[in-house]
Amino acid sequence: MLLREGALAPGFEPVARFFEKTISAAPGGGALVVRRGGENLVDIHHGHADPYGHTPWTRDTLSISFSTSKGVASTVVHRLADRGAIELDEPVATYWPDFAAAGKERITVRELMSHRAGLWSVQSIARSARDLLDHHAMEERLAAARPMRVGRPNYHAITYG
Repeated sequence: MLLREGALAPGFEPVARFFEKTISAAPGGGALVVRRGGENLVDIHHGHADPYGHTPWTRDTLSISFSTSKGVASTVVHRLADRGAIELDEPVATYWPDFAAAGKERITVRELMSHRAGLWSVQSIARSARDLLDHHAMEERLAAARPMRVGRPNYHAITYG
């Protein structure tokens, strides 16, 4: 059964059905909110928050999002570039001076966004999974990190997203 909370605007029923079908295909759960102009068009959740199917997913269920922010981050960066607020081929340190530490002064926004900044090692800046939850500490450690193999593609789990 699809759990709906908030608004499901007319015409968005196919979105709700697709969401339910997708979430029901595997264990777990999720939530989906679609907003336009401050109005909730879709606000639904479905499934379970635990692997045993005992705890229903609610609108307040917390979840790990990790890479889901990459699309948003890249959209924001490209919109800023389109508006002339940043230059993709400018060093990151132009906008974040602390980033210039440890030999990163020439790494560009483009290299960072295309996973070529040499900052692919999570273990080099996070001592534990708990460290990943401390935004300020991670920011400081990322700024201080020494890059490895700049210019070569390597998935960056933590530089954005």
